[in-house]
Amino acid sequence: MMFVSAANIMIVHSEKEGKALQLSYAARMEFVSLTQQVAHGPCRPDTLPQLGVLDIVGRDRREAWQRLGDMSRPDSMVRYIEMLDAACPIFRPFAEAHRRDLEAQERRREEERAAEEQRRQADERERLQRELELSRQAETK
Repeated sequence: MMFVSAANIMIVHSEKEGKALQLSYAARMEFVSLTQQVAHGPCRPDTLPQLGVLDIVGRDRREAWQRLGDMSRPDSMVRYIEMLDAACPIFRPFAEAHRRDLEAQERRREEERAAEEQRRQADERERLQRELELSRQAETK
C-alpha cells in the first residue's frame, strides 16, 4: 500500500516538476527503473521495442532498469520507499495517515456489511415467522 502512495506522490511530483521535491537526474532514473521493475519485472531488452537514436532519456531509463538485474518486486518496492523517504521526509507521515484512512474506510465497509447481513437475517426470520403464522392459521380453518 505504501508503494502505491509513493508512486502517486511521484506522479504529482512529475506534474509539479521542481516545486515540491528536487531530485537529481540519476535519482529520477532510479525511481523510474524501480517503478518498471515493480510493474514489469526484470528488464528483458530483447522483448522491448528499439529506442530511437536520439532517445537519450529512454536509453538512460532502460540502462537504469537493467542495472537492477533480477531484483524482486518486494525488494524494488522497499528500495523505492527508502529512496522516497530519504528524498522527502514528509512522505512517511503522509503515507501513514493515508494508510490509517484506508484502514478506517475498510473497517466502516466491514461494519456496514455486517449490519446489512444482520438486517437481511432479521428480515428472513421475520418472513419465516409470518409464513409459519399463516400456515398455522390455514391449518386451524
